[in-house]
Amino acid sequence: MWYLNAFSVIAFLYSCLRGKSRDQEMPQAPKNHDPQAARHVSAEISVPDRETLTGFYDHYVHVPPHESQRVREFVEGFVDDLLAAIRETSGDRADMEVDDFIEVGSLYEAWCTGRTLTCDLWVPVSPRQPYSFEAQLSTDQDGHTKSEVRSGYGRVKVREGGRGTANGCPCGQTGEDNDMLCLLHTHEKMEEKNGEVADAIDAPLCCENSPYLSRTDVAKWFRSAVRKAWEQMSHKYELELTFQSRESPGALRVRFRSGKAVHFNVTPVVKCEDTDVCLVSYVAVPKRKDGAPMEAQQWPLSFARYEKSLLGHLGRRLPPNACHLRCLRILSFLNKKQAGLTGESGLSSHHLKTALLHLLLDKAPSEWGPEHLAGRLRDALDLLKSRLQKRWLSHALVGNPLVPPELGLPANMCQSKPINVLQPLLSQGRLYTRTVQHFEEMLRNMPVLIQEYMNVPKKVDSSS
Repeated sequence: MWYLNAFSVIAFLYSCLRGKSRDQEMPQAPKNHDPQAARHVSAEISVPDRETLTGFYDHYVHVPPHESQRVREFVEGFVDDLLAAIRETSGDRADMEVDDFIEVGSLYEAWCTGRTLTCDLWVPVSPRQPYSFEAQLSTDQDGHTKSEVRSGYGRVKVREGGRGTANGCPCGQTGEDNDMLCLLHTHEKMEEKNGEVADAIDAPLCCENSPYLSRTDVAKWFRSAVRKAWEQMSHKYELELTFQSRESPGALRVRFRSGKAVHFNVTPVVKCEDTDVCLVSYVAVPKRKDGAPMEAQQWPLSFARYEKSLLGHLGRRLPPNACHLRCLRILSFLNKKQAGLTGESGLSSHHLKTALLHLLLDKAPSEWGPEHLAGRLRDALDLLKSRLQKRWLSHALVGNPLVPPELGLPANMCQSKPINVLQPLLSQGRLYTRTVQHFEEMLRNMPVLIQEYMNVPKKVDSSS
């Protein structure tokens, strides 16, 4: 008995030190979840063999590089013109300034799929003088900033004052040794202006009686700015530009005279200082854990830039012609096809990428050779099934000790407790239930769908 107990302790310690991700540290689900949501994911996982998957991928899933490159070049050129027009139409009276766009998403991570490719671009926004932004990643009830990024949301405080320009005048940026003489602003006023920093209550686009920037007001402002810019530049293009979604301020669709269409998302964000973490604006108001609407001052956090870097970093360690991106493209293809059959669900491309990143961090590089495509696809589906069952899928970066330090993720995010990326689904019980049903149907339809695409006769299941 002593020997068996000692062996059990050693086995437990080995499993802890093996290098598993924090995704396995899953706390109990919230008590106020929908009772019907606590259902089992009963569908079985049946993955075709490697040859069938490879043929299916090559003929129907893979997007030729020249097609994705063509979409990127058009969208980037178009958005450059759009941002220039926004700056021109806004002038000096604009509430915000727009910076150059940032590339994110599947099109820039080389795993896009589908007939209509979607290009995702972020546009950092910044305030005009004398205002500045202070990003707060997490706060407690008393308003004190915490070191952990636990909720997945942050706030943007608007501050007024400090050293800077005086209504756009360059004299505010000069040093003590500079001999510039300003005829508009006296030295005493500049010292007073540069000395104090205060919360900017009711600053432009802030929540009422608050110094915090309103996510919804920024989104609506950006939508209006895009409309005005397009009115000015539309004569340069022979195409039709329309908004695609009320929930996303810059979800745009371009339709050419030939009938071809290009979809892209141009989303205003606020960058956290000295990091690649961004606070993303959406018109739609998410739900808190108790089901109440999230306040407009709460901004969703995104680590898309770090996720892109991690995917590239891990990919460089893999064997030639590795199957990781093929696996992710097939998952995305199947998810989109199922959404076309039964409607949209809460299962997003970010959930799929999160599952793949966990597998990439956990498995040895040798397990990602092209001959392992079927096995890794099964692993990804099994992980998603398990996490939907347990109602917990940890963010791939936040609080994960397996993230390589070369990525440069901020220390407070490395040391934080994991974020459950399924929480927005759990806050809305019906959405979670629909997502589980969607995933089950996707598992059941996958073998039939692939067989139909490959024109392979369906095998009769003797157990049915």
